[in-house]
Amino acid sequence: MSYAGLTVVQLKEKLKEKGLSTSGVKSDLVARLTESDGATTAEAPVEAAKPEETVPVVAAPVETPKAAPVAAAKKTESAADASPAVDPKTQAVELLEVKAKRAEKFGDQSEADSLRRTIKRIEKFGLSKENPIYKELFGASKAFNKALPNKTIKAKK
Repeated sequence: MSYAGLTVVQLKEKLKEKGLSTSGVKSDLVARLTESDGATTAEAPVEAAKPEETVPVVAAPVETPKAAPVAAAKKTESAADASPAVDPKTQAVELLEVKAKRAEKFGDQSEADSLRRTIKRIEKFGLSKENPIYKELFGASKAFNKALPNKTIKAKK
């Protein structure tokens, strides 16, 4: 059926009949109706083609493991705390990228350029433990990071 010739009011009435959203411009309403028609015509032959079969369902006893998974979970958590999940070099680059974007946002181009040079240096030569960036990420502020686990740097994809 062609919905393009209908008015917006008529389209909204058809959408209400089908239980669909009535918000949007005319092209959205028409698209919603055509999708609905396509979905109903596709469902009808599938339902007609399926013969009704009743299959008896037998409930099988489900075995639940006791305390072993809890102990295993605790071991994996302690192992995750012991080793860093992200490479320090990667984490430092992410932190500096965030700082550079913030500097650009607030108009401090010289600071942004300096941070970008530091990023290139870290990518080329790596990150030593004496580097102030390393100390910022894993030094004295590490206790602060453990106290606030929700405040971590997330990589953007």
